[in-house]
Amino acid sequence: MTNRLKPLVRIIFPFTLLFASCSQDADSTPDFTFKPPPRPGAIIKIADQVISVQEGLSGIEADIYDLEKKLFDLKYNHLKSLLIKKLAAKDPKIGGRSTDEFMEQEVLSKVKPSKKQVDDFINERKIPKEHINDQLRQRVESFLMKRLKEEAADKWLAEKSKKENIEIYLKRPERPVFSVSEGKAPTMGSPRAKVAIVEFSDFECPFCRKGADVLKKVKKKFGGDVRVAFKHFPLPFHKKAKGAAHASMCAYEENKKAFWKFHDLMFENQSSLDAKGLEDLAAKAKLDVKKFKTCMESNRHMAHIEQDIAEGKKLGIRSTPTFFINGRVVRGASESEIFDEIRHHLK
Repeated sequence: MTNRLKPLVRIIFPFTLLFASCSQDADSTPDFTFKPPPRPGAIIKIADQVISVQEGLSGIEADIYDLEKKLFDLKYNHLKSLLIKKLAAKDPKIGGRSTDEFMEQEVLSKVKPSKKQVDDFINERKIPKEHINDQLRQRVESFLMKRLKEEAADKWLAEKSKKENIEIYLKRPERPVFSVSEGKAPTMGSPRAKVAIVEFSDFECPFCRKGADVLKKVKKKFGGDVRVAFKHFPLPFHKKAKGAAHASMCAYEENKKAFWKFHDLMFENQSSLDAKGLEDLAAKAKLDVKKFKTCMESNRHMAHIEQDIAEGKKLGIRSTPTFFINGRVVRGASESEIFDEIRHHLK
């Protein structure tokens, strides 16, 4: 495959490494028998006890999906590159050019990110002004160039495929489905919404800040079709995250609508999550600062936060943000994945 078409393929590295070593104990290898299951849905048998797939793989469902999705994407993108090669060869404009030359000259060379696109990218990620320089802008432009070329190649392939009878026999992996209730979590949106999103988040996590921005876009685009519940999963290495989670519940206690205002302010000011910073943000959210301080000193919402954490661990959450969209898990703040999953449920 040519270098210019490589962006169309996501290469993943092997996810297991095998190590060989000397051992004095030749019998240390487990004596397992691998054979077809005695009945559908079985994965392992210990003496007379047969364990189901559901029980045997409980807690790693999302990890399995992520790996299956990477394998699917690897195969699918490789097939797309093959299709480009086949369809380009049939194009009367190709002449004596290679697929690489044809795509570059006819499709990809016309693509270039605008200054506005670069500016929007920088602004959306809230990159501090002191970090913005020519080198950063060049890096952003290169990243956008790669993405725009992928999109241009996909658009060309979509147009060409309309005239061909193309069938792909790859099965898309299914996202695992979990039973996740709102409980006593802060919510926004109608209880009658077609799509219920339960988010596990961390106020000190930069990716969660992006996730909050994505949810704003979700509400703007899908409106009353979506309801969101917010649950806490402060990561142990974010030292201020648990205090910030408690602060958000103090805001919720005083005024349920104020929770989301305070939620936004904390994500916008992640460097100000110490005690003084949280009080200042409470004032900006028009909360009663005296009541807020009393609530913070009481730690009365810590049990609620610990309950969320325990639930998250049981669901196999290891990183934030993690979303459950009508029970189907989406890990990370990928706007395209979240939007696609919502559209799936609105069909």
